[in-house]
Amino acid sequence: MNKHNNKPTVRNAVFWNTASKFLQEGIRFVIAIILARLIAPSEFGIIAMVIVFISIGNRLTEGGFKAAIIKTSDLSATDCSTALMSNILLAIFFGLILWIVTPFIANFYDEPILELVVPVLALGLLFDATSIVQAGLFTKYLQFKEQAIAGLIAAIGTGVVGITMAFNGYGLWALVISSLVGKALNSAILWLLSNWRPNALPTISSFKKLFGYSSKIALSGLIENLSNNLLPLIIGKFYGAASLGFYNRANSFKEIPINNIYLITQPIIFSVLSSQQNNQSQYADTYRRTTRIMAFLVFAVMIFLIINAEKVVLALIGEKWLDSVIMLQILCVVGIFHQMMRINNDALISKGFAASALKQEIIRKVMYVITIIITFKYGLVIMLYGIAVQTFLSYIIMVIVTSKKVKLDALHQFKDAMPYLIVAVISAVPSIAIAMTTQINLYIYLIVSFVLYSFSYVILNRIFNLKALNDFVEQFLSNKIKNYKIIGKLFNLTKKRL
Repeated sequence: MNKHNNKPTVRNAVFWNTASKFLQEGIRFVIAIILARLIAPSEFGIIAMVIVFISIGNRLTEGGFKAAIIKTSDLSATDCSTALMSNILLAIFFGLILWIVTPFIANFYDEPILELVVPVLALGLLFDATSIVQAGLFTKYLQFKEQAIAGLIAAIGTGVVGITMAFNGYGLWALVISSLVGKALNSAILWLLSNWRPNALPTISSFKKLFGYSSKIALSGLIENLSNNLLPLIIGKFYGAASLGFYNRANSFKEIPINNIYLITQPIIFSVLSSQQNNQSQYADTYRRTTRIMAFLVFAVMIFLIINAEKVVLALIGEKWLDSVIMLQILCVVGIFHQMMRINNDALISKGFAASALKQEIIRKVMYVITIIITFKYGLVIMLYGIAVQTFLSYIIMVIVTSKKVKLDALHQFKDAMPYLIVAVISAVPSIAIAMTTQINLYIYLIVSFVLYSFSYVILNRIFNLKALNDFVEQFLSNKIKNYKIIGKLFNLTKKRL
């Protein structure tokens, strides 16, 4: 198959991939804040109820074909045509299934409006399916600029339509229609920017070739999807649309900093650990430095958010969302230990213990499900506390397992991480003092609080001679990773893992 022309360098690919994700996150965040002020939490909850099922449909429709396109070394025009046709047929099939089961979904949640919302949102499956091949080819040949352009235009289009409709009182339907517009725009732009067009007929042999690999990816993704959607399903069923809206908003506030920290650090961390897997002393040193860096970043952001959760919610989305404050605080605790577990997961995989990483993932999922089953009847907040405890226990288990597998001292990770938690808590004292003793403008308070907290955090790191700040500058900002060569390994490793 003819490759896309002007194949970019790894450096350009990394730049566009990273920049586009940050920009899209930023645009979506601003749009979400505006819409949250215009639309009721219960209407966001209605959308979240539907997304539980739509996301499963999307996972089944995609069927792992994008990964197969990226992975296949002898990709042909017939393979691409087969993948396109397969995705379209799967989208139609699962879209029809969603239409058929719509009354059951509405009855399950006791929300009659879902009988109208589900069929409309199901159309999004078809929009996504038509651009799977283009997205796969762009990723295969590191053409992230094109995907960035499509994603940014789609994000802006989604915002313009959603905000305009919300201002005009369309509420729930502003969220529904803007979602479809975003998917349609993304698909259309990918087609316009791609030079691939279906010029061969699909074949059964090509389907078997792709499906042999894609089915495994699809199954793995489906299991992950079902696990991730279990909690929203339970909340929507037993606590109602408004509670689900509050939970989703709290979770999105927690995910934004966590995901951006992961976006900055994970590619380099994984690549460096992988490159040093045969040198135990270097590997152990990098592992400990990574632990310190992650603790330095995660504790700083999450403790600030925990302390100022109420004021952040009031400032950004208003008083009607105050019920999400306690959820945000608990989820930040969950986010801390989940992020720290990611380090250990990367350590296992980089050392070749992918099977152990998978086993730990299964154990965590089982613990997660058991926790939900035990706690859901005691109320949403108690259930979230239970999940926080379960995540902490999972983290302890993960550290012990990782330390044994990669021959490191488990206590080192705790000793390396805990000082940053203590420093973060101490740094929050000025913010707490201001909140308790003064009554100033909410936005001024947040600015002053952030400046004081950040200054205190950095100064205390220096006073206590903690190494993470220097480690971060050296490992992520210095010229030691010249021309992104180390990141180039990521793409080869990623392809092997797909």
